[in-house]
Amino acid sequence: GTTYRLCWCSGSDPNAPCGSAPHFVVDVGMLTFMGPNPIAVGPQTFSQDRTCVSGQTCMFSGISGQHLSDSDSIQIMDTCATVRATVPRLPGDGLVVDISASGATVQWPSSFFTGPGGEYRLCWCANLGEACSSSEAMFRTDVGLFHLLGPRPLTQHRTCVSGQPCAFPILGEYLRNGEIGRA
Repeated sequence: GTTYRLCWCSGSDPNAPCGSAPHFVVDVGMLTFMGPNPIAVGPQTFSQDRTCVSGQTCMFSGISGQHLSDSDSIQIMDTCATVRATVPRLPGDGLVVDISASGATVQWPSSFFTGPGGEYRLCWCANLGEACSSSEAMFRTDVGLFHLLGPRPLTQHRTCVSGQPCAFPILGEYLRNGEIGRA
């Protein structure tokens, strides 16, 4: 999501075949791309990366871009623009319910995020007259990483002996020493 200059080359000069930028000397106008800026390209990290904690509500602000709208949508997915790439156990399959501040503030409902910890993608959809409902067709723009801090996998079964000390690790993403799991 940003603006660019539109430049033109006639292509009629055999010595200037419109093969490189210096041949495009006529400024035609401006081209505006609506959407988040910067977007994620490859493994690079951008300022659009966000973090939430499993077992808590999730809200973040400061999403930047060009012509973002409160009617746009963001969904947490394993990979943008793929079918069935949603993350299990997130409210509304990770689809944002409440966007405000011209698309810059994202908040899910008051229900807790209980999905497995890990690194996921924030995927954006412009609501231009049709609902952002199909993950394959609509959520193609990768905004950045979404870090969900918490246990992973969510099926960590353990056994202890009654009357004996019992200690075991809880596996997960971005867990710190001293964090407690309770039975």
